[in-house]
Amino acid sequence: MWYARIGESSRKRVGALCAELMRILASIPGGEPVGPPHLDDARRIGTALGREVAGLGLTPAQTTEVFLHFKSHVTEMLATPPRGGFGQIRSLRETDAFLGEVLQAMMEAGDAARTRLEPRG
Repeated sequence: MWYARIGESSRKRVGALCAELMRILASIPGGEPVGPPHLDDARRIGTALGREVAGLGLTPAQTTEVFLHFKSHVTEMLATPPRGGFGQIRSLRETDAFLGEVLQAMMEAGDAARTRLEPRG
C-alpha cells in the first residue's frame, strides 16, 4: 500500500492537503452550487497533491489509490448528517465535479513531474 511507502512528514503533507479539500467541501452551504472558486481550489490542491505523490515516486496507479482513499472520506462525510456549523453539499453531481477536478489535476501534475524526472536518452 502507498501509505506504508512514505515517511511521516510526507504523510502529514498529504493529510494536510486532503484536510484542506475536506474543509472546502464542508464549508459550502447547502443549496449553494459548487462554483468556479471551489473548482479552482480543487485544481490547486489537486496539483499540489499530484506533485507531492510524484515526488515520492508513486506510480499513477498508486496516485489513484491516494485519491480513492481521500474520496472514501468524502463519501463518509456525505453519508453522515452534518454536525456543528458545517453545511451539507448540495448534490452528489457537484461533489463529483469537484473530485474530478482534484483527480485530473493530480494526474496532470504527476505526469509533468515524472516527465521532468525521467532521464533523457
